[in-house]
Amino acid sequence: MKSCGIAGSNSLTHPQPGGDTCLSAPLKTALLLILIALVLRGAMILAVFPHPERLLHRDSGSYLRPALNMLEGRGFSQQETPPFTPDAERTPVYPLFIALLYATLGRNSLVIAGAQSLLSALTVGMIYLLGREVLPEKEARLGGLLLAFSLGAIVYSLYVLTETLFVALLVAMSWAVIVYWQKQQTRWLIGAGLLAGLAVLCRPVGLFYPLALAVLVSLAREGALRQKALAALTLLGTALLVVAPWLARNYRVIGSPILSTISGENLLLYNAVSLDADLRGIGQDEARTEMAERLEAELARLGGTDDQALRMRLSHEWGRRLILAHPWRYLYLHVKHDLNNLWPNVAEFLELTGVTQGGKGTLSVLNQYGLWAAVRHYFGGQVWLLWLMAPFVLLLGVTYLGMLAGLAVLMRRRAWVTFALLFLPVVYFLLIPGAAAHPRFRMPAEPYICLLAGIGLVTVYRRMCSRTGGAHLQHSAL
Repeated sequence: MKSCGIAGSNSLTHPQPGGDTCLSAPLKTALLLILIALVLRGAMILAVFPHPERLLHRDSGSYLRPALNMLEGRGFSQQETPPFTPDAERTPVYPLFIALLYATLGRNSLVIAGAQSLLSALTVGMIYLLGREVLPEKEARLGGLLLAFSLGAIVYSLYVLTETLFVALLVAMSWAVIVYWQKQQTRWLIGAGLLAGLAVLCRPVGLFYPLALAVLVSLAREGALRQKALAALTLLGTALLVVAPWLARNYRVIGSPILSTISGENLLLYNAVSLDADLRGIGQDEARTEMAERLEAELARLGGTDDQALRMRLSHEWGRRLILAHPWRYLYLHVKHDLNNLWPNVAEFLELTGVTQGGKGTLSVLNQYGLWAAVRHYFGGQVWLLWLMAPFVLLLGVTYLGMLAGLAVLMRRRAWVTFALLFLPVVYFLLIPGAAAHPRFRMPAEPYICLLAGIGLVTVYRRMCSRTGGAHLQHSAL
C-alpha cells in the first residue's frame, strides 16, 4: 500500500501517483471523532435496549402521533381516533423524519434512537470540520472531542425528541455560512437558507435565528451596501420559501398563518405563569393549573374549546397583559430561570439507565426553593446518586470555564466574525426559554459551547506549558 502525504493541506483527499486516493488528516480525525461518539452513544443504546419505553419523553407522543397518522394516510393530526382533525401544535420536519424511519426500518423507538445516535455522531464530525475552517487544528479537535463526550448530546440522541435533528441542521447551516464567507458563492448562501427553513420547521424556537444570521452574513459580505443587503435577503428569502407552504397550510386548516400554536401555550402557561406565581407567592404548578382552568373556562364560554387559533390568541393576549404589567420583574425572572439551562443532564441519564424514575415537579421546586431542594426532591433523598455522576458534572464545569476563556481569546485575536458565529447561538438558545428553561434546551448551543471551550482550554494549556517550560529553563540556567 502507498502511504499518503497529507501534511500541510486542508483538502479532504489527496490523489496519489498511480491513481490511489487516500484520506487526509482532517477527514481521518473527523472519522475518529465520529467513531468515539458512536461508541459512547452505542453503549447507551445497549443499556436502554431491554427497556425501549424509556426512550419516550412526555413530549414524544406529540411527534409520534402525527408521524403514524401520516403513514396511515390520516394527515398531520394529533388525534388517535377519528375524525383526525388537522392541527398546528407541532411543526412537520421531525414527525416526517420519524415517519421516514418507520416506513423504511420498522416502527420501533429503538430505530429512532439508532438513527439519531448516528446523526449525533456525524454532528460531532461536522463541528470539528466546521471548527477547522475558522480555528487552529487542536482547538477544533478538542471542541469535537468535548461534544463527543457531552452527556447531554449522548442522552438526547436517544430520546424521541427534536434535539438531535435540530442541532444537526443548525451545525450544517453554520458550516454553509462559513463556506459562503470564504468563497462568496451564492449557492452556499442558498444552502444555508434551505437548512435554516428546515430548522425552523423542526423547532419553532429557531424562528428568529436566521434573522440574526442574515445580519452577520451581510456584515461579512464583500462589496457595497446593496450587495450586503442582497446576501441577507437571499438567505432569508430561501428560508421563507421553505417555511411558506407550512404557513399556508395552517392558514387553511386553523385560520391563522402561524408556525405553531405551542408558542401561545409557552408564553401563558410557563413564562406568564412563572411571574404570576412569583407575585402571589405560590408554586408554579399551582398557578399553572389555575391558569389552564381559567383558559378552558373562557374557551368554553366563547364556544371555542376546539378552536386552535382562538386558544393561541387568548394565550398570547393573557400572557402579554400579565407580563407587560410587570416587565422588569418578568425580565429578572426570565434571566434567572434561564440559568436552569446550564445544569448537567444527570437526571435524564439516570432515568434512561433506570437508576431513578424522576421526581415530578422538580423544575417547579427548583424555581421556587432552589437547587438543593430540587436535587433532594428528584432523587427522593438519595443524594448519593449525584456523586456517581461527578465526572460528567466536572467535565461540564470545565467546558463552561473553557468557553469563557475561549470568548476572551477570540476577542484578543480580534476574530470578530468567528466570535459572532460561535457566540450567537449560545446567547440565542440559552436566553429564549425563560421559565421553561431546562438542560434539554441547552442542546442547540452545545456544539458551539464545546468549540469555544476547545479554544479556551488549548490556549490555557499552552500558556501553562510555556510558563512551566520557562521556569524550567530558568532553573536549569541557575
